[in-house]
Amino acid sequence: MGMKQWGMRACALMVTCGVMTGVAQAATYTSVQYGVWDNPATWGAASYPGPNDTAIINSEVHIEDPTTVQNLTVNPAGLFVMSGDLVINGGNLTVNGDMYVIGNEISFVNGADLIVSSPADFDASYGSLRFASGSCTMSGPASPSLSIENMYVDTGSTLTVSTIDWVIESYLYPAGAILGKSPRYGAVGELDYVAGGNYIVGAEWTPGMVDPPLTYIDNNTSVAFSVPDGVYDCYGVIIYAGSTLSLGSSDLDAMFFGLVNYGTFNQGARRVRIHDTGNLNNYGTYNYGTGTVLFQDNSWAQGQMDGDVIVYDLVVDGNLARSFGTLTIVHSATVKNPDGFLQCDTPAYYQPGAKLTFENFTGNDHGSDWATDRPTTSLGAPTEVRFTSSSLTTYSDPTLVCDRLYIDSSSTLNIDEGYLYINELLEVAPGGNIITGFFGGYQLPPYVTYGLLINGLGSYSFPHTNVTMNFTAIPPGGCGVSVGMNPVSYPGAPAGIQTGKWWNIVTSGACTANITLPTTHLGFGSNPYVCHYNTGSGTWDYGRTSSTFTTVTRNGVSTFSPFAAGDQNLGPVPVSVSAFDAE
Repeated sequence: MGMKQWGMRACALMVTCGVMTGVAQAATYTSVQYGVWDNPATWGAASYPGPNDTAIINSEVHIEDPTTVQNLTVNPAGLFVMSGDLVINGGNLTVNGDMYVIGNEISFVNGADLIVSSPADFDASYGSLRFASGSCTMSGPASPSLSIENMYVDTGSTLTVSTIDWVIESYLYPAGAILGKSPRYGAVGELDYVAGGNYIVGAEWTPGMVDPPLTYIDNNTSVAFSVPDGVYDCYGVIIYAGSTLSLGSSDLDAMFFGLVNYGTFNQGARRVRIHDTGNLNNYGTYNYGTGTVLFQDNSWAQGQMDGDVIVYDLVVDGNLARSFGTLTIVHSATVKNPDGFLQCDTPAYYQPGAKLTFENFTGNDHGSDWATDRPTTSLGAPTEVRFTSSSLTTYSDPTLVCDRLYIDSSSTLNIDEGYLYINELLEVAPGGNIITGFFGGYQLPPYVTYGLLINGLGSYSFPHTNVTMNFTAIPPGGCGVSVGMNPVSYPGAPAGIQTGKWWNIVTSGACTANITLPTTHLGFGSNPYVCHYNTGSGTWDYGRTSSTFTTVTRNGVSTFSPFAAGDQNLGPVPVSVSAFDAE
């Protein structure tokens, strides 16, 4: 090789070496004293860590301005305090000592990872973590606890969480994907599903949390809860238009804000519990499935339901107010809670066969149409309304319509205002009561019956009919008795029995009773008898054993059919002349 040619190669090599020596090389910096990040004296060097460097914290170090570094390790001897933003660029943030994020953000870019050891105190409860790009992880060797105010997983980024017990104090925004271990929530946790999010951790909510999140499901996001059975609390759930929330195997507990649906909510067979003044407001599509909606409040709290909602089973264990929209019951509705109230400004509708039960309820119905006819559709009155150990007083002209009404021995229905329409059957057990006020009343069909099995001799009252029967003889095995009151005159009865009321009494076996009927409807000065219609002969017979100002009693009755309290004068009233004076 000639000298000239070698010299040219050597020159080229020298240029290349010069370029290479001009490229910034990654360096490692270790803090040696208390100080701020961008003070070289903090590191005992001529400069401070930059975007491609590794920093090791062995003393107390503060950052006050935006800072980027590739790797950062906080050792047990160190303390790292952030009052400026920090970017971890493609490397690791390893926290083995104490680190505090004060109102600022740590961004993990290009797949940077977070590693927190168990003894470390990594407090981000006043700051934010953002996983901005790449596949990132949060991990630690022994399940450390990490408190975070806000966390962001940006679109296009994937965060995998393992080992760390992470707590979200305020907001979680999973626009990207979050995999692995689920978070817990602090005092004001909020989970915000945004468009394109893919939040598929093992369990969205931790069972039994006292202060769980307010959850937003943003536009065009489909979220399916697939978590173990248990109590999953949240402040509330808001499903925006274009989004879908589907319950898998989990129950949904929503307090305060409750559930507000503008998109699609698929309940399935799960329970949705609204409590602590929570609302169930539907302005989208609510697919009720076969699950239960439970309003559960203490005596001072009030739930709210607005919009058109169809529920399979509804349980109101507390107070409930409804302002607008329709409520449709598919299978059953149960209302219970001592000292509660209901305030429903719009009616509830019932699909065929649905039932309404008041159970251990003592309270008032303020302006409620809890059960009403809807004759223009197939929906209408509940098949059955049952009062069990309950007392209900109606106000503000509510309307109650049902096919069958049952009032047990420890219940009272006080219709102070409004009206009750019963289509088929009214049963009031001995000791139960149905009361009508000055502005209230009820209407019965011609053959409303009362079912009672008489197993012993003695007096039995039928409160809704004001009839008393004192049984003096019954057959072995007892006697079934039905008493129905009809608020009209018996068809075709003689004038003296056209009194605007009659009773149909039927027994299932041979028995004998003394019958007492009310007479207040006959007017002052009447001469009442217990009148019995013999359906076989088509004739009336009448008799009286005793009477008071308000009742008439006939003893020894052994045949039963229609009865009425009538006057003995079945024909014209006799007239006699006591004096005649002629001029």
